[in-house]
Amino acid sequence: MRISNPYGERQRPRALQGAAAVFLYKALMGEEIEIWGDGSVTRDYLHIRDVARAVLLLTDYTGSNKLFNIGGGHGYSLLDLVRIIEAEVLSNLDFLVIPSRWHENSPLVLLNSLASHTPVIVSDGKGMTEFIEEGRNGYIFPMGSVAGLERVLRKIIDNPESSRDMSKTTEYPWTNEMMIKEVLSVYESVL
Repeated sequence: MRISNPYGERQRPRALQGAAAVFLYKALMGEEIEIWGDGSVTRDYLHIRDVARAVLLLTDYTGSNKLFNIGGGHGYSLLDLVRIIEAEVLSNLDFLVIPSRWHENSPLVLLNSLASHTPVIVSDGKGMTEFIEEGRNGYIFPMGSVAGLERVLRKIIDNPESSRDMSKTTEYPWTNEMMIKEVLSVYESVL
């Protein structure tokens, strides 16, 4: 048997191999996910339960074939894997708080949060507030103001229904690929 990239329970998340387990662990721990290269490397990931099922099926096999490739049948790049994990982790949050103390340049965590329908609470630095419609997809508080952040959190705690409804109006339709194409077209227009 040739098994594609298995992942699942009891995998060592601190290892250097096993992107699915390592990336998921880092996302859950709030650690940075490091990708070597441009992230386009594509693999077929297969959950360990599916590997076990294939092994069980092959124990009854009586045919003449001697070699079996076991996989899910669909490849995902490392960037695809990160997007899937981010969407899953972010979709389980009620809000994502980005308390930056400096101006940002539309951080991907903000855009990915909005794309996964997770409302965002941001400090009022340039590069983030442009994406927030107060009360529709998030809240804004004064940069560096603990009291300002506390007021926003109190508003959410005092009115949980309207905050839950906010995920229905939170969206960001642009994908990373769309943004890359737009930036490249700007560069190409001046070259």
